[in-house]
This record gives sequence, C-alpha cells and structure tokens, in this order.
Amino acid sequence: MSSPAQSAVPDLNAIITLAQQAQAIQFYFCTAFTLVIYDYLLTLNQEIRTMWKQEKSLVFFLFILNRYYTIFALTVVTVGFFSPLLTPSVSMCARYAQFIPFGVSIPLLLIPGLLMTLRIWALYERNKFVLIYLLGLLVSQVALCFWIYSSPGHQALIFPDVDIEPFHLCIEIGPPQLGLLTSLYQWTETLFDVSVFTLTMLRTIKWSRADRQGTLLQRIVRDGALYFAVIFTTNLVWVLMIMFAPPGLKYINGMPTLALVSIMMNRITMDLRSTAYGPTTVLTTQDLEFSPRNSVPDTSVTSLTRNWRKPWREDSTQLTSVLEDTETNES
Repeated sequence: MSSPAQSAVPDLNAIITLAQQAQAIQFYFCTAFTLVIYDYLLTLNQEIRTMWKQEKSLVFFLFILNRYYTIFALTVVTVGFFSPLLTPSVSMCARYAQFIPFGVSIPLLLIPGLLMTLRIWALYERNKFVLIYLLGLLVSQVALCFWIYSSPGHQALIFPDVDIEPFHLCIEIGPPQLGLLTSLYQWTETLFDVSVFTLTMLRTIKWSRADRQGTLLQRIVRDGALYFAVIFTTNLVWVLMIMFAPPGLKYINGMPTLALVSIMMNRITMDLRSTAYGPTTVLTTQDLEFSPRNSVPDTSVTSLTRNWRKPWREDSTQLTSVLEDTETNES
C-alpha cells in the first residue's frame, strides 16, 4: 500500500512539467513580441518615407492595419500571458481566451493574406482566376477557424491552482473532441503559402524563358522565396506541434508565427516601394535589407508603385510592361 507522500510525487512532477511548459510559452512569446517592436523601430523611417509621404491606396490601408493592429493585438495577448488578474478565475480566463482566435489569429492571418493576394494578382496582370483561387483559400481558412473555435468544448487551458509566475498564463485550446481537426485551418494557411510561392515561381520561369531577367524580377523572386521559406517553416512547425506536442505546448508556436507573418509582409511591401523611392535618409548597419537598394530610384518600378497607389479597382499593376521597361533601361 503506497503512502500519501509516494502518491503525491506524480502530481508534483506533473505540476513541475506543466510549469516548465508554461514558462517556455511565455519566453517564446516574449521573443516574438520583442522582434515585432525591434523591427518596427528599425523600419519606422522607411515606413514614413514609402507609405505616409506617398499617395494613399488600399495597399497603404492594409499595410497600416497589419502593422499597427499586430502591435495592439500582441499587447493585449501579453496581458493574458503574464497578468495574474485573469488566472484566478477560470470563467474570466475562458471569456478572455475567446479574443485569441477571433481578435488575433484570424485578423493577423487574413490581413497579410489579402496583401499577398493583391501582390500575386498584380503579378498575373489582374487575372480573375488567380484572384478567385487565393481569395477562396483565405475564405476557407477563416471559415474553418470560425467552425473550430465556435464548436462546443472550446476553452481556456486550465492550470493547477498554484500561485507561481508560469501559471499566470491564460491561453485558449481547441475543442478536445475535434482532435487533429483543430489543425485544419493551419493546413489551409500552409496550402496558401505553397500556392503563392508556386504562382510566383511559375511567372518567374515564364519571364526567364522570355529573356526578361531584370533587377525587378530578381527582387520579386528573392523576396517571395524568403517570405515562403520563413512562413512555410513556421506554419509547418505550428501544425506539427498541434498534432504531436504535449497539451501544454500544442499552441506554443501560434503567436510567434503570427508575428513573423506580419513582419515579413510589412517588409516585402515596403521593400517594393523602397525600390522606387530610393534608400532611406539614414541607413545603419543594423537595417535588414531584403533586396539591394540603389542610390538612384529605379524608374521602371515607379510605375509599379504608382499603380499600387490607385483606388481599389486599379490597385494592381501590369508587371509585364514594367519588366519590359526594366530590360530596356538595363540594356
């Protein structure tokens, strides 16, 4: 017959393990949020020059919404990850946890997705089939997210009633009865990333065979490949963690993935305009450049960004003619 002390050991070990997992989630989130703020400070001068000082368009408003709503949403998430005000009450934490999928996950995947859809739509000369396909993936992803997190059983992760810092953490988990189905919308996001990369490469191959290998094409390919490599990898890790990680770590990669999606989309959007408007006034060695910048603005790309500044129905570009201009100028 086991003694009370012996029977308490497994419970203590479980608490220690869960505390370590919760602390890992907090530290990982802090790293991602710090990266968002650091990137914002590094690129603020570039944002003012390429966005605020230029004509306003749909791309501008989506960019601003993506950039600043990310900071706002992650600030609210920080309260749930560290504040002891929410954790004493399971019901309070459960109500707060509803904000995570509907106020953070969906907007921070949908807004960058719309920006990328506009980019690919422009790349394919406003091809309606490309637009319908990419928008269909985005709508499917949002619908799946609503279905998953509106299903009965959606709840906050319950921690032991122990007043220690790692347990001052309020996060949501999907309905347990759905099992692996809770990762469906992450798989849809991964399919969207693969589709974007494939469409970019197909257009690149077509132009390469036509002997149109200007600097603009190289920059589009470079930025697109870097975006795909980072976002596809983080989304894949997110899916695998949901499927195979222990309960305390299943959603550890959620917030960092959303942070990186926002950073990457902001970067490649500003980089496209920087190509047209020239370098920033002050360029330090700490600036991360996605593409080389010329001291003289690339006039062949000016028409590209000018088209992006037009209203919604004209907020795309004829990249074919732009690349032809690039080839002529370079020769």
